[in-house]
Amino acid sequence: MDIYQWTAPPADRRPPIPAPATLNDVPAGYVCPQLRPYRCYFFTDDAQMFAVGVRVKLMSLRAWRRLTNRMRLRMAIPEKRSLGTWCKWIGVLLIPILGLVVVTRDKILRASAAIGEALGGRMEFHVYRALCGLLEHLRAVNSGGATSCTGYTVRTAPAARLRRGPRASSDATN
Repeated sequence: MDIYQWTAPPADRRPPIPAPATLNDVPAGYVCPQLRPYRCYFFTDDAQMFAVGVRVKLMSLRAWRRLTNRMRLRMAIPEKRSLGTWCKWIGVLLIPILGLVVVTRDKILRASAAIGEALGGRMEFHVYRALCGLLEHLRAVNSGGATSCTGYTVRTAPAARLRRGPRASSDATN
């Protein structure tokens, strides 16, 4: 690709060439974006960096940190920072570039509070069923077996409980 393809007048642009196999095959005045070991894109104050290999990634992060420190730029608060792409799914952060699955603090706090209510016998049946669903998500994230949550719903099966409806209390201690 011509280095100046977007800035030079049409008459001064170089003709396209086939993609070279190595950096040494790139003629003067051309670039080959596919052979770049590092890229950084910006949109206003958001930087997105790509690197090939751990050594190049660490080098790019150190260079970014030096640049922002020298310019005295204040970066995003820690809650807004991220390394790589990620998504939130059923209250869990999936970070494929690092091979991580992170259960968020709010999901853990909600689950522990609901478990405390269930063990204290202060939970209505429909809330208990919601807790079972929440724990099912955690089972899946934790690679638990398909039968690891069957004990949660066994107590909801009796016909007497179902006749009392969703507002019936649930005694999770039995």
